[in-house]
Amino acid sequence: MKEVKPYLKFTMRGTCFAVELSLVTEVILVPKSAFMPWLPTYLSGVLRLRGSVVPLLDMGMKLDLARIEPTVKTAAIIIDCARFPDGGVCETLGLVVDAVHDLVHIDHTSLEPFRGGPLGVDARFVPGVTHGDGGPIAILDVASVLAGDDIVNMEEIATRELMGCQ
Repeated sequence: MKEVKPYLKFTMRGTCFAVELSLVTEVILVPKSAFMPWLPTYLSGVLRLRGSVVPLLDMGMKLDLARIEPTVKTAAIIIDCARFPDGGVCETLGLVVDAVHDLVHIDHTSLEPFRGGPLGVDARFVPGVTHGDGGPIAILDVASVLAGDDIVNMEEIATRELMGCQ
Protein backbone atom coordinates (compact mmCIF):
# COMPACT_ATOMS: atom_id res chain seq x y z
CA MET A 1 0.00 0.00 0.00
CA LYS A 2 1.44 3.35 -1.02
CA GLU A 3 2.06 6.00 1.63
CA VAL A 4 2.59 9.18 -0.40
CA LYS A 5 3.28 12.51 1.29
CA PRO A 6 4.27 15.94 -0.08
CA TYR A 7 7.83 17.13 0.56
CA LEU A 8 9.69 20.36 -0.12
CA LYS A 9 12.90 19.70 -2.04
CA PHE A 10 16.08 21.73 -1.41
CA THR A 11 19.81 21.50 -2.01
CA MET A 12 22.84 21.67 0.24
CA ARG A 13 26.27 21.57 -1.41
CA GLY A 14 24.83 20.01 -4.55
CA THR A 15 23.00 17.22 -2.70
CA CYS A 16 19.22 17.08 -2.89
CA PHE A 17 17.24 16.82 0.37
CA ALA A 18 13.54 16.98 1.19
CA VAL A 19 11.57 17.94 4.29
CA GLU A 20 7.98 16.92 5.00
CA LEU A 21 5.72 19.74 3.82
CA SER A 22 3.39 19.48 6.84
CA LEU A 23 6.22 20.90 9.02
CA VAL A 24 6.80 23.93 6.77
CA THR A 25 4.91 27.17 7.37
CA GLU A 26 6.68 29.19 4.67
CA VAL A 27 9.88 29.68 2.71
CA ILE A 28 11.67 33.03 2.56
CA LEU A 29 14.81 34.35 0.96
CA VAL A 30 17.24 35.28 3.71
CA PRO A 31 18.50 38.88 3.65
CA LYS A 32 22.25 39.22 4.17
CA SER A 33 21.51 41.45 7.18
CA ALA A 34 20.06 38.42 9.01
CA PHE A 35 23.44 36.67 9.08
CA MET A 36 25.49 37.13 12.25
CA PRO A 37 28.88 35.39 11.95
CA TRP A 38 29.71 35.75 15.67
CA LEU A 39 26.92 33.38 16.73
CA PRO A 40 27.63 29.74 17.65
CA THR A 41 28.52 27.71 14.56
CA TYR A 42 25.12 26.08 14.15
CA LEU A 43 23.30 29.44 14.04
CA SER A 44 23.44 31.59 10.89
CA GLY A 45 21.54 34.51 12.33
CA VAL A 46 18.14 35.75 13.41
CA LEU A 47 15.02 37.11 11.75
CA ARG A 48 12.03 38.94 13.12
CA LEU A 49 9.07 37.51 11.26
CA ARG A 50 5.61 38.94 12.01
CA GLY A 51 6.61 39.76 15.57
CA SER A 52 8.31 36.43 16.31
CA VAL A 53 12.03 35.87 16.82
CA VAL A 54 13.15 33.18 14.37
CA PRO A 55 16.56 31.60 14.92
CA LEU A 56 18.22 30.56 11.68
CA LEU A 57 19.85 27.13 11.85
CA ASP A 58 22.78 26.75 9.46
CA MET A 59 22.03 23.39 7.84
CA GLY A 60 25.49 23.34 6.30
CA MET A 61 27.08 23.28 9.75
CA LYS A 62 24.43 20.99 11.26
CA LEU A 63 24.96 18.41 8.51
CA ASP A 64 28.76 18.64 8.84
CA LEU A 65 29.16 20.22 5.42
CA ALA A 66 30.32 23.85 5.58
CA ARG A 67 28.95 27.17 6.84
CA ILE A 68 26.40 28.65 4.45
CA GLU A 69 27.65 31.62 2.48
CA PRO A 70 24.65 33.80 1.63
CA THR A 71 23.73 34.17 -2.04
CA VAL A 72 20.61 35.41 -3.83
CA LYS A 73 19.24 31.83 -3.66
CA THR A 74 19.88 31.25 0.07
CA ALA A 75 16.54 30.47 1.69
CA ALA A 76 15.09 29.71 5.10
CA ILE A 77 12.54 26.95 5.39
CA ILE A 78 10.40 28.13 8.32
CA ILE A 79 9.40 25.22 10.54
CA ASP A 80 6.60 25.18 13.12
CA CYS A 81 8.34 23.53 16.09
CA ALA A 82 5.06 23.10 17.98
CA ARG A 83 4.31 20.14 15.71
CA PHE A 84 6.95 18.04 17.48
CA PRO A 85 5.94 15.84 20.44
CA ASP A 86 8.10 17.71 22.97
CA GLY A 87 6.94 21.11 21.72
CA GLY A 88 10.23 21.79 19.98
CA VAL A 89 13.16 23.90 21.11
CA CYS A 90 11.55 27.16 20.02
CA GLU A 91 8.28 28.40 18.55
CA THR A 92 9.53 28.68 14.97
CA LEU A 93 12.85 27.95 13.34
CA GLY A 94 14.41 28.71 9.98
CA LEU A 95 16.45 25.97 8.32
CA VAL A 96 18.93 27.89 6.16
CA VAL A 97 19.72 26.03 2.92
CA ASP A 98 21.56 26.78 -0.31
CA ALA A 99 18.36 26.81 -2.41
CA VAL A 100 14.75 25.62 -2.32
CA HIS A 101 13.38 23.94 -5.42
CA ASP A 102 9.97 22.39 -5.70
CA LEU A 103 7.33 20.20 -4.20
CA VAL A 104 7.65 16.43 -4.67
CA HIS A 105 5.38 13.59 -3.63
CA ILE A 106 7.30 10.73 -2.06
CA ASP A 107 6.06 7.21 -1.43
CA HIS A 108 7.45 6.09 1.93
CA THR A 109 7.33 2.46 0.86
CA SER A 110 9.95 3.31 -1.82
CA LEU A 111 12.53 4.67 0.67
CA GLU A 112 15.90 2.97 0.76
CA PRO A 113 18.29 3.08 3.74
CA PHE A 114 20.69 6.03 3.76
CA ARG A 115 24.31 4.93 3.76
CA GLY A 116 26.05 8.23 4.46
CA GLY A 117 26.49 9.50 0.94
CA PRO A 118 29.49 11.23 -0.58
CA LEU A 119 29.31 14.27 1.71
CA GLY A 120 29.52 12.35 4.99
CA VAL A 121 26.12 13.52 6.28
CA ASP A 122 25.23 11.87 9.60
CA ALA A 123 22.77 9.03 8.89
CA ARG A 124 20.69 9.82 12.01
CA PHE A 125 19.40 12.93 10.21
CA VAL A 126 18.38 11.00 7.07
CA PRO A 127 16.08 8.02 7.63
CA GLY A 128 15.93 7.16 3.95
CA VAL A 129 16.58 8.05 0.35
CA THR A 130 14.33 7.96 -2.68
CA HIS A 131 15.01 8.57 -6.33
CA GLY A 132 13.44 11.40 -8.29
CA ASP A 133 13.83 12.68 -11.84
CA GLY A 134 17.06 14.51 -10.96
CA GLY A 135 18.65 11.71 -8.94
CA PRO A 136 18.63 10.70 -5.27
CA ILE A 137 16.69 12.71 -2.67
CA ALA A 138 17.69 12.35 0.99
CA ILE A 139 14.75 12.69 3.40
CA LEU A 140 15.61 15.02 6.29
CA ASP A 141 14.33 14.07 9.76
CA VAL A 142 13.79 17.50 11.30
CA ALA A 143 13.08 16.05 14.77
CA SER A 144 16.54 14.43 14.78
CA VAL A 145 18.17 17.66 13.61
CA LEU A 146 16.57 19.51 16.53
CA ALA A 147 17.37 16.83 19.13
CA GLY A 148 21.04 17.73 19.63
CA ASP A 149 22.37 19.46 22.73
CA ASP A 150 23.72 22.27 20.54
CA ILE A 151 20.16 23.34 19.70
CA VAL A 152 18.78 23.71 23.24
CA ASN A 153 19.55 27.42 23.82
CA MET A 154 18.82 28.56 20.28
CA GLU A 155 15.76 30.74 20.91
CA GLU A 156 17.38 32.35 23.98
CA ILE A 157 20.56 33.17 22.04
CA ALA A 158 18.56 34.44 19.06
CA THR A 159 16.37 36.71 21.21
CA ARG A 160 19.39 38.12 23.04
CA GLU A 161 21.21 38.83 19.76
CA LEU A 162 18.16 40.40 18.15
CA MET A 163 17.60 42.68 21.15
CA GLY A 164 21.26 43.70 21.08
CA CYS A 165 20.98 44.71 17.42
CA GLN A 166 18.07 47.09 17.89
